[in-house]
Amino acid sequence: MLIKQCPFCGCLPDHSDPDFCYPVNREKTLWQAGCIENKGGCTASVLGTTRKDAITKWNKRGNTMDSN
Repeated sequence: MLIKQCPFCGCLPDHSDPDFCYPVNREKTLWQAGCIENKGGCTASVLGTTRKDAITKWNKRGNTMDSN
């Protein structure tokens, strides 16, 4: 999967890490994707209505890198 690094700190989030993208409510209608501080990131984040939407919004923000 293609994912972009953080435009603020350059950290490359791991999309397979459950802390990178997770629902923020019980109904799973709001998801947060972001740069994880304890993995060297800066805590920048974006919100989306689904996991895919949050990741898509994240990818609109940074430099492309392949995280296979």
